[in-house]
Amino acid sequence: NVRAITCRIEGLVEGKVECSDVLDLAETGRLNADVVVGKRAQLAGQVFGNVTTPGLLQLAPTSKITGDIRTRSIEMQEGAQLNGRCTMRTPAQRNSNEKS
Repeated sequence: NVRAITCRIEGLVEGKVECSDVLDLAETGRLNADVVVGKRAQLAGQVFGNVTTPGLLQLAPTSKITGDIRTRSIEMQEGAQLNGRCTMRTPAQRNSNEKS
């Protein structure tokens, strides 16, 4: 497992990744686990797991995500691949749904 404030990953990680600030997954990076990011996730590599961020998720043309995404804001460039579901909610919407 990886736990840090800011992460730059260029190789293979097998285990949960938690970055409280920024995650930068290079084109050569591959994650075989769930990812939780605090402010911004910039993904150019492959993720086999779920990606969660209350901030911004940026998917480069070379990114390949196999799993579900939960984010407040997403930028997906042409060529990026997502095989899963994408849920976008503001913190206020998330809190009102939890109370119901």
